[in-house]
Amino acid sequence: MLVRDIMTTKVVTVGLDTPVEEVARLIAEKKISGVFVTKGGHPVGQISHADLLRHTHPTPAELYEDYVHNGDYEEIEHRIADLVGMPTEQVMRPGAMMISPDTPVMKVSAMMLVRDVHRAAVVDDTGLCGVVSRGDVFYHLIRAEVLKKRRAGTRGKTAA
Repeated sequence: MLVRDIMTTKVVTVGLDTPVEEVARLIAEKKISGVFVTKGGHPVGQISHADLLRHTHPTPAELYEDYVHNGDYEEIEHRIADLVGMPTEQVMRPGAMMISPDTPVMKVSAMMLVRDVHRAAVVDDTGLCGVVSRGDVFYHLIRAEVLKKRRAGTRGKTAA
């Protein structure tokens, strides 16, 4: 099975200057975990709901240095207000795992696990043409195996 067999072709993308508020709206409305940031049709980064949350909460080092004040959740709410006005470029994670539509799904699965990546950009000669997530890989591999087992089980049964 190849990536082209399971990828999503309607990819939600944003530009470098897209306000984070718009990114958060897209993630919530589309019920997705993140989007790719593109420039000229090519992925240059990504931003997920986890990235947005990480930006508002103190880092482990900050908590260690000042555990009293970094537990100030009202301050964290103010950080959210500041965050939504920022351009995506200031918050995104640069780079993206890029793969070809002809990449075997098992290879992508291994790459995602080793790199701890949740989504990969599917790129061809024209640029970004799809996205494949860990969920897509899991669903299609498990589904294929379950269907095989069901078919094998029904073939083994004879009419009484």
